[in-house]
Amino acid sequence: MDSRLRRRLAPVAAFSAALTLVLLLGWQVQSGAAGFRDLFRPGYVELCPDCQAFVLLRVEANQAEDVLIEEFVASARSVLRAKRIKHKYGKREKTVYLELLDPTDSNALLLTRRALEQAADGAIVRETPGGAVAHLDEDVLLQARKDAVTRSVNILRHRMNAVRTTTVDVVRLEDTCVLALFREPKDVSTYDHMINIIRSIAQLSVHLVVEDADPEAEDLPRGTMVLEAYKPNADGVREKYLVARRTDLSGRRIVEAVPIFGANGEAVVSVRLDAVGAKQLEKLTREFVGRRLAIALDERVLTAPVINAPIEGGSFQILDNYTAEEATSLASLLDIGPLPVWITELGRGALEKGRIPGSLDPDCSFRADTEPEAARTQAPAVRRQVKSIS
Repeated sequence: MDSRLRRRLAPVAAFSAALTLVLLLGWQVQSGAAGFRDLFRPGYVELCPDCQAFVLLRVEANQAEDVLIEEFVASARSVLRAKRIKHKYGKREKTVYLELLDPTDSNALLLTRRALEQAADGAIVRETPGGAVAHLDEDVLLQARKDAVTRSVNILRHRMNAVRTTTVDVVRLEDTCVLALFREPKDVSTYDHMINIIRSIAQLSVHLVVEDADPEAEDLPRGTMVLEAYKPNADGVREKYLVARRTDLSGRRIVEAVPIFGANGEAVVSVRLDAVGAKQLEKLTREFVGRRLAIALDERVLTAPVINAPIEGGSFQILDNYTAEEATSLASLLDIGPLPVWITELGRGALEKGRIPGSLDPDCSFRADTEPEAARTQAPAVRRQVKSIS
């Protein structure tokens, strides 16, 4: 009797399970990003009915691990340098070590371990006979990757809103895949200047110019590097600068950057630093009055003025015959702040009635669709849902 009842109820149970699955899928579709029909379908991706073009980008999230480790090392070493403790350092994958030149100094050994412990939460630190070793936990690195993607998407949105009013949005697909959507124009070749601005790390750095050596020489002085000018000269050539590799001031100290326009059409960018940055700039300019100081953006020199006097108060201007558009774009980049990691462009193209004529894979690769539109629009299956960060 029980077995016959179970056989009769089996179709009912199967129907109930299928109905539950359909309802769940319907809820997921309805809970997509507001303003978009964010569905992947075989043959096309529906995005924005009135959008004209798209640019496909990937956030290089794995680079966040290297950035975190570099910041970790720099923080720990700054403590030891402040105490004038001579040391060596190294890193291997997720492990960082500090080795003292005088391993018999017990106070220095204790300070070294504490410096590593304070540099990063979640690091496993232990003393060694000559220093200390720190191992970064995988959960810490995973969180760094997630934070890098979230920050990058938010920064991209702010930049796009600042440099062009026709931008629609930045939509996040999967984990590191990002789409930039534009209302107009449809010719995507016109986006070169804007995409270069968006993809720029926008990291400002300050370097002393080395005047007594040739930047074209094969053997450069130790601790130096060659940077090119941000803009080419009238002959289309970028001037080369030999500068100190070390920088004591970075763009992360910028509080505000705004364009300033003169009565005759000249444009400059005014920059204001936080309290720490102001002290660093004053110390640097006071110590090297008479030297040239290269102000670089992503290792391209914006300007290299002579230091006539110490710069106090943390404010300075960047001048280089900028147009109003150039000054506005540069000020926006500096004011919004640098990207935590690199952004790679994977493709761009025109949209067909708000749809990407192709398909996107989980690794962000784009494949153009060669099928006729009638065949594309008949595909009913949902492949996966687009995630959007608000």
